[in-house]
Amino acid sequence: MRDLHCTANAGLLKGKRATVWDGDYVGKIESKGATYTGKPVEVDGNIITANGPAAAREFGRTIAKELER
Repeated sequence: MRDLHCTANAGLLKGKRATVWDGDYVGKIESKGATYTGKPVEVDGNIITANGPAAAREFGRTIAKELER
């Protein structure tokens, strides 16, 4: 989750939909301008986020699908 927090701190999530593991990270990304969706995987433009280990397979498939575009 540290990487997503760094992404948010860099301003890359401002105005974007994103998901993250429940807990403190929700408030952290929202405070940097992201809209938390709570979905397992969220795609907004060229940003793909996932909410934890249970979403790993869907996250990988989503990355592969987006790279094919």
